Amino acid sequence: MQIQKLVPQTVVPQTEIIEISEITLLSVMEAKALSRAQLNIGSWWWLRSPGRSTCAARVLNDGKVNAAGIYVYDSRGTGVRPALRISNLGASNLNVGEKFSAGGETWTVISKDLALCDHVVGHTCFREDWKAPDANVYEKSDVKKWLENWALEKGIYTTAQKDIYVNPKSNYNNDDIQKMLETLRDPEHKQAFLQNLTCSPRDKLAILDCIADGYYERFERYDSDVCEIFIATYEAWLGMMQGRT
Repeated sequence: MQIQKLVPQTVVPQTEIIEISEITLLSVMEAKALSRAQLNIGSWWWLRSPGRSTCAARVLNDGKVNAAGIYVYDSRGTGVRPALRISNLGASNLNVGEKFSAGGETWTVISKDLALCDHVVGHTCFREDWKAPDANVYEKSDVKKWLENWALEKGIYTTAQKDIYVNPKSNYNNDDIQKMLETLRDPEHKQAFLQNLTCSPRDKLAILDCIADGYYERFERYDSDVCEIFIATYEAWLGMMQGRT
């Protein structure tokens, strides 16, 4: 992913290419490795570590790490502060403590493979189903899904997602996309396609609009990501259908 290193106004801005292996939240251990000043942004935010009972860990509004946590269904007071795990940070010109811009947000490099967003980007519960036996397990959490959708909407992709969402359009022309749309005029095909569609709510509405319109020119109303997600989902659906025959 291409990012912009933030430098003093007297210095020419620098462009870097980073390889994001994961979009996540900090753990308790990773948070405790930071200073109180780095943690204190004046609001509470989730950590991915489980807390006690049906709680998840968080950072308090004074920058203190609260490992015991708060109930996972809290959605008003606790926010989401994303972190990026970067696999090629050592090969880049980004050093610990330096900042860069990606997805319209400012990030600070906090370790040899992690960058942390400078602020909370939204609020959501850790897990709505607080009675579930794995209610405070991050991999099963609602906040993980929320964060992944937020990242896609911002155009922040992991290396694996880049091959799915960013590259596909170069392999197809407008006639190919038109044929895809025509195939989805079949209600059963459309329903099966939508079951494979995983993206942000905004992108899903855009794709539904293009399918309803039925012509490839409709995609021109939206960011290129919308068409790329459509193609990737179509490929996944088509592969699944061919595997059944």
